[in-house]
Amino acid sequence: MAFESVTSWGQVQAAAYEVDDPESCLADLIDIFADDDGEKIDNYGIAPIRMDRIESVPGSASELMTYTFPGENGNDLDLVMFVSCMPLLDGDAALEIFMTTTADVYDDVMVEWEDLVAGITTDED
Repeated sequence: MAFESVTSWGQVQAAAYEVDDPESCLADLIDIFADDDGEKIDNYGIAPIRMDRIESVPGSASELMTYTFPGENGNDLDLVMFVSCMPLLDGDAALEIFMTTTADVYDDVMVEWEDLVAGITTDED
């Protein structure tokens, strides 16, 4: 499921691949974007501790990431991305959540993201 609003965009999806545990699954998802640091994005890393985190789906691992999208004519865009991963089907699949917004509205959008994630359930809950 993909979504887009005035202030954020993202997707929630089930993907078929072997998943050992939530933490390694999350690390693999984070690494996908880390490989792009310095090419299409800059300053990719874990968000500062001072930034509030949303509560993720039970049984998942999640993290808040920040990065900069270099815009044309020096109009860079600072972004915040919530990433979450959880094994499904005894480790034969994963529930992946990606949600992104601009850093300047993250505190407002976070409430909407919390509501969205709170509504996600699996038979494994």
